[in-house]
Amino acid sequence: MISQDLLYIICCPACKGYLELFKFRDFGKQTIMESLVCKDCFKIYRVVDDIPVMITDDLSGEKEVVFIKKWKQQFPMDVWEKLKVKLNERWEKELPKNLWKIVKERVLNDD
Repeated sequence: MISQDLLYIICCPACKGYLELFKFRDFGKQTIMESLVCKDCFKIYRVVDDIPVMITDDLSGEKEVVFIKKWKQQFPMDVWEKLKVKLNERWEKELPKNLWKIVKERVLNDD
């Protein structure tokens, strides 16, 4: 688990914003996965073996889509609503149009 001291020191490499730690429970494997989400630009950073992966393009494009599809139900509603807006803007620019339409319908839709 990432220490609180580390959370006070690190910031988002993309925009220098504050990072918030989220824990996701993988019910199929009975494990907990952590990630950091920037409170300003809503970029997501994975945590692997208690080490934050602070590479801005580690979770980008299709990798980010897969991550969000798997974990979106576990974000708090207020965070999910803001994250959804930012992802919508980012993915519309980054993803090919045919993929973007599918992602918007299947991933960003709250159904």
